[in-house]
Amino acid sequence: LVPRVTDQVVKGLTSGKIFASDINYTFSMPRLSGRVSVFQTNFYDQLERMAYYHDAERTFVFHNLIAVDKVNRGIEAAATYRLNDNWNFDFIGTMAEYYYSNNPMGVMNAENGKLVDVEEMVYMKDLYVSGTPQFAGSLAARYFYDYWFLELSANAVGRNYLAASALRRLASNYTDINPYDETSYEAYKTLTTQEKFKDAVTVDASIGKLFYLKNRKALNFNFSVMNLLNKKDIRTGGYEQGRLDTTNPNRFASRYFYMQGINVFFNVSYRF
Repeated sequence: LVPRVTDQVVKGLTSGKIFASDINYTFSMPRLSGRVSVFQTNFYDQLERMAYYHDAERTFVFHNLIAVDKVNRGIEAAATYRLNDNWNFDFIGTMAEYYYSNNPMGVMNAENGKLVDVEEMVYMKDLYVSGTPQFAGSLAARYFYDYWFLELSANAVGRNYLAASALRRLASNYTDINPYDETSYEAYKTLTTQEKFKDAVTVDASIGKLFYLKNRKALNFNFSVMNLLNKKDIRTGGYEQGRLDTTNPNRFASRYFYMQGINVFFNVSYRF
């Protein structure tokens, strides 16, 4: 429940259940081959924990969400087109949606014991699951000649969302909101609307050379550059703070994670 101060079990804890299904179609032609998949995974009775400092209670709290239901569904596709003995083109992508399918019960406990099993429904239904883009695709061109390998790829990601705070989805925090007052209602919408990150595109490149040696041994060199355009403003994740102010909704800004800039790798491998 609160591992640092108690050995109590989370109230309402049950076994989680997962139901997964998918349909795949694989194709192979002289120059084009690939696969298309449609999938859906349902999660039932999951447990999620959020920890934050509770301003009103002036204590650190653990907010457990019990009986959480989620759905992951979408389509994935991958294909390779062989132009000739030197050129190949690859495509891989997914378009999906991962979202909460119910409003779980929240159970709040304070580290100092001030709050014990305080229950209130958390309005998470139809919010998106964070932590991964729900659209992603990559298009790559590969060139091979005399055991030289060159590759250039463009990668796109989108529909990536900020992790939602349970505290901002409790009805009890908005009893003073007047839906007929524009300022008050805008504050409510700001605090409860899940942020969607901007779509992003990156470019990667690599070059390699393979040398065959005696007795079937081989030496391989590879030099690669990730995020060739050195984009550092791409938000890869983040979370809403477990704090809110209904009169100044932007007072407690969200926290973000950003993509690293250019990354360079040089690898050498020896096969024997």
